[in-house]
Amino acid sequence: MTGQLKLFMAPMAGITNRVFRALVREFGADYTCTEMVSVQGLIHGNRKTFSLLDLQNKEDAGIQLFGRTPGDFIKAFQIIEMKIKSQFIDINMGCPVPKIVKGGMGAALLREPRLAEKIVKTLVREVNVPVSVKIRLGWNPEEKTGGEVALRCQDAGASWITVHGRTRDQFYSGNADWNEIAAIQEKLEIPVVANGDVFSARDALALSQKTACRMIMVGRGALGNPWIFRQIRTLENGEKTSIPGKEEIMEVLKKHINGLICLRGSEKRAVREMRKHLGWYIKGLPGAREVRKDLVRIEKARDVQELLAAFLSKSEKGKNEAEDQT
Repeated sequence: MTGQLKLFMAPMAGITNRVFRALVREFGADYTCTEMVSVQGLIHGNRKTFSLLDLQNKEDAGIQLFGRTPGDFIKAFQIIEMKIKSQFIDINMGCPVPKIVKGGMGAALLREPRLAEKIVKTLVREVNVPVSVKIRLGWNPEEKTGGEVALRCQDAGASWITVHGRTRDQFYSGNADWNEIAAIQEKLEIPVVANGDVFSARDALALSQKTACRMIMVGRGALGNPWIFRQIRTLENGEKTSIPGKEEIMEVLKKHINGLICLRGSEKRAVREMRKHLGWYIKGLPGAREVRKDLVRIEKARDVQELLAAFLSKSEKGKNEAEDQT
C-alpha cells in the first residue's frame, strides 16, 4: 500500500490533556483525542468531567466518550456541541478498568455486540461528525468477539475502528496479537487503526506491514517520548532516526510543565502532575532512579528544570566518555 501512515495518539486517562496533545502533534501525530469522558458525567453536570473537554479553539482533536445507554450518548453530544467543536467522536469499548466494566461500559460492551451496534447507530444518526470506535480483541481468549463487534459497528456507520491487540483480561500484560488485528482488518471495508506494543518507529512500521493497516495508534510508547512520531516519519521516509539531545529534551520539558501550569492555574498542582511524566522522560538513563526520588519532593518548576538540566548534562557526559573509550 502507498501513502504515508496516519498516526494516532491513543486517548489515555490522566495523560492526553491539551498540553500533551499539542506536544505530540508538534512531533507528527495526525490525530489526537481527549481523555475518555463519561456521558453520565456530562449529563449530570459534573465539573471534573467537563474539565476533560479541554479542547482549545480550533484544536483539531476528537472526544472519546464512554457509557452504556444509546440515548445518553446523544444527550452528551448535544451538551458538547453547545460548548466546543470536535473533529470526531470516539466511543470507548476497550477500557479494561474494573470500575468501568462493572457498570457495563468500556470493554464490557464487547460482551454485548448488539448493544454496541445500537450505540453506534444511534449516535451516527444524530451527530454531524465522524464516529469511531475503540475495541479490544474480546473479553478473554474464550470470548473473542472483537471481530463481530467491529463488523456490527461498521454496519452501524462507524468511520473507522481502532483495535487494541489484547483481550480485556490481559489488561496491558503479555504481547499484543498483531495477527488478530490483521484478521479483523481483513473483514472490514472501513479503515482499521492498529494499536498495541508500538514502542519504537520500527514497531510502528512492523505493525503496519503485519496488519496491512495504514493507520497506527501509539499509546504507552509516547510517554516521555513525544519524539516517537517524528521517528516514525523519519524511518518511513527511509532515513535514519535519531534520539533527541539534552537541549531538545529540556526545551520540551519546559514547554510541557509551563503548559500544565497555564492549564491547571497552579504551579504546585502542575509540578505534582508532571512528576509521572518526568519519570518517563528520563526512564532508562543511568541514575534515573535516584533523580526520581528527588523529583517527588520538588514543587517549583524552576527547581525541576535545574535538577533535570544537571542530570541530563551528567548523563550526556557519561555517554560521550563511554563512546570515547570504544
